[in-house]
Amino acid sequence: MSPLVTLLDIADLVIEKLPFESQANIAGMQEDELIDLHFGLGTWIRNNFLWHALGSDVLVDRHPDDVSVDIIKLVWKRLNRELKPIINIDEKKTR
Repeated sequence: MSPLVTLLDIADLVIEKLPFESQANIAGMQEDELIDLHFGLGTWIRNNFLWHALGSDVLVDRHPDDVSVDIIKLVWKRLNRELKPIINIDEKKTR
């Protein structure tokens, strides 16, 4: 596998690995609730993508904790763009 070079690459891979239910849960969160993902999803991101990237262009002299927050926000934004319309349609069908 080629090295991941951008935060968007990592965000895309995170989304790819998440089950649909988890994706929907994240999409349904408010932005200020994303901090609740720091020790679960954030730890997974740091362990799988960031700790070994210390000193690389991915981190650009930033701490992995801070970068994982940025990645979670990217995941949330992408899921909101992609899933919100689907979730809203499904909610209307059940009413």
